[in-house]
Amino acid sequence: MKHASPDASVREGNRGPRPPLKAEAKTLYSKASGERRKQLGVAMIGYGKAAMHGAGEDFAKDAQKKASALRDQYDKEVAGLEELIRTGELVPATKKLSEFRKRWGPAGKEDTKRIAEELRKARQAQ
Repeated sequence: MKHASPDASVREGNRGPRPPLKAEAKTLYSKASGERRKQLGVAMIGYGKAAMHGAGEDFAKDAQKKASALRDQYDKEVAGLEELIRTGELVPATKKLSEFRKRWGPAGKEDTKRIAEELRKARQAQ
């Protein structure tokens, strides 16, 4: 018995979830604005999604700028933590890592793990 292949509409549905519509992107933008006061990492991700899914809208341009600014801030904080460890300032590095973890949340998870491991190694070397 031969099976018929699904039509294009069914195949399209198998490519994963569809991106949010522009109205949903506007909601992501608004939510990211509120989260910015609490967790910068959540805001950074939200702004990035709003910029991607709201392409062509005015808020999407603003979202892209805000996501980029938050990413720059994130990169500077990571570099600052690495410098503290490199120069042997382990107590301030520990405090700043804790603050970083709270501020950036899930967006900083991988860097937090990596920096915590570098900090552990640096303590053992002393």
